[in-house]
Order: sequence, then structure tokens, then C-alpha cells
Amino acid sequence: MRDGNEKDKRAITIIDDSQASVEITFWGNCAHAEGLQIGRIVAIKDCRVSDYNGVSLNGPFDAKNIKVDEQI
Repeated sequence: MRDGNEKDKRAITIIDDSQASVEITFWGNCAHAEGLQIGRIVAIKDCRVSDYNGVSLNGPFDAKNIKVDEQI
């Protein structure tokens, strides 16, 4: 990272019913968010576009902005 500290990283791909997809990269404590599994409904707040043509996003820096299935 820019501050010189290493952060955990996790990339997931989200796909909807129309087969449209986007990759989201999570950093730090968000990389360990529970419930990010195949078939789960996920709502993510405060994502940032990191590659417009490749359509990838950087996830939020706070795990409270990630909601899975039963939390929605």
C-alpha cells in the first residue's frame, strides 16, 4: 500500500442473472468479510471504480459497508 504497510487482499467476481459481471477487490479487514461465497446475495456500499474498461472496483475500507443475504 502507499503507506508502506502490507494489507490482505481478496478479489471476487459478482455476476447477476443476466451474466453481467464485475470484479471487486477488498483490502485489509474487508478481505476477511464473512459470507462472501458463491450463490450469496451481496450489497456493497462505497466502492470505487479502479479500471473503467475492465470494469473492476475497489471495495470499501470498512467491513460494515458489506452486507450479505440475511443482513440485507
